[in-house]
Amino acid sequence: MNTLKINTVIDSIDDIKQAETPPFFEIRLIAKMEQQFTKQSAAWFNVKKPIYIIASLIIFSSVNLYLININANKNSSNSYGKIQPSTIESFTNDYQLTNNTTY
Repeated sequence: MNTLKINTVIDSIDDIKQAETPPFFEIRLIAKMEQQFTKQSAAWFNVKKPIYIIASLIIFSSVNLYLININANKNSSNSYGKIQPSTIESFTNDYQLTNNTTY
């Protein structure tokens, strides 16, 4: 019974024909793919109006200045960000970094 199924499958393989494509199909496909690729890569840099560039630079710089001012206000209101000589000296004394050791 199994041999009958195997023989029918093998006989059906003999009837398989190669698929045919229209002439110049590969060339047209490659040309379309290249055209799509150039459209996508050019889309990122396709800014036709300089007002968009100027507006984005103004927004970026204003946000940047705002964040710098917030950071400056935080550092001036508390002394966490400042390095004080007494803390550096206490650190070196705690870890004995001032002592010279001879091996």
